[in-house]
Amino acid sequence: MIPLEVVEFDHDPRLAREYLNLTRRVHAGDPQWIAPLERVIRAQLAPSHPFYRSPGNRYRGFALRRGGEMVGHVLATVNADLVDSGGPVGALGFLEVEPDYELFCALLEPAIEWLRDVAQARQIWATMDLDIWHGYRVMTRGFTEPAFFGEPRNAPWLPEYLERLGFAVKKRWLSVTTSREYLAGRALHFECRYESALAAGYRFEHLRLKDAQEIAALHRAVSLAFESFDGYTPISIEEFKTLVVGYLHFAGTDLLTGLRAPNGVLAGFSFAHPDPVDALRKLAGHDDWLNRLRLLRKPRAHRALYYMVGVLPEARAHCEGLGSALVYKTLQLILQGDYEHTILALAAEDSPARYFVMDQMAAAEREYALYQMDC
Repeated sequence: MIPLEVVEFDHDPRLAREYLNLTRRVHAGDPQWIAPLERVIRAQLAPSHPFYRSPGNRYRGFALRRGGEMVGHVLATVNADLVDSGGPVGALGFLEVEPDYELFCALLEPAIEWLRDVAQARQIWATMDLDIWHGYRVMTRGFTEPAFFGEPRNAPWLPEYLERLGFAVKKRWLSVTTSREYLAGRALHFECRYESALAAGYRFEHLRLKDAQEIAALHRAVSLAFESFDGYTPISIEEFKTLVVGYLHFAGTDLLTGLRAPNGVLAGFSFAHPDPVDALRKLAGHDDWLNRLRLLRKPRAHRALYYMVGVLPEARAHCEGLGSALVYKTLQLILQGDYEHTILALAAEDSPARYFVMDQMAAAEREYALYQMDC
């Protein structure tokens, strides 16, 4: 038997490259898997990333080798801003391992021990790459469905392995595919809310994501709207520009909507966009200048993704139904486009957004979960 070796590390660009190669090897037989952009992953694992320079944050990497070859990788982290049940929360992210439960245990057990005994975590969440602004959650159902941009994708055996090791589901999410006809019918239900919002002096405008003041206002709005969300931690304006604004620019901004209060302040937002998954596949994980040239003629998106809607607390208190009004406006924009269908993406089990497609939830073809282990 070839011996196993666990290598602990803080930052190592060579191991980051091996991790990316491992992801390709593990998912080589999955036609739905989309290679992550190597430049992005390397930046997230580099010591210059803001997470590692934030006071109080702790981290430790673990690589599993067999005969000198990496067969597993995980990063254990503690975010100082993330506290649940009165104590620090640890997380396991950038997790990849070959499909063998013994290898899985050999990789995760020392990471869990470090989080529990050294970092003093009271809970451990899996999976989460640094925080919820980066990749997190585990796909539990829908592995044969066509992947969409931003969807959590992992090996089908990962949920079973986590549960065997002692993790339990903390929270679930669903994604639902809807037709144009269905969206048109649902939009009618919210038209009255839209008209009421207009009558109250609210305006619905395209978000200007090349304007610095607009980006700052959106950063504030997103932070306030989701500060009570499970796992929320603050995000700097610089990281917001990189993660959220950069993400939306790549996907497309035509379906984005901002809600303006009567005084002109940004009071809400709605994020929908064309699914650029075909463009991402063309990049195949490489977004250097040469590969970007291949996207000068970006493939037409055949479906839209509807990710989130948020309204600031003060606006909700001032006028009822603003969230529904934003949904109406967004659905109208989607219906004006040439999309074959739309995915309501990653709706949490306790999210008000589920109300919009409640009659479709039983038929949801995709499910995801965040797992937790108590220390």
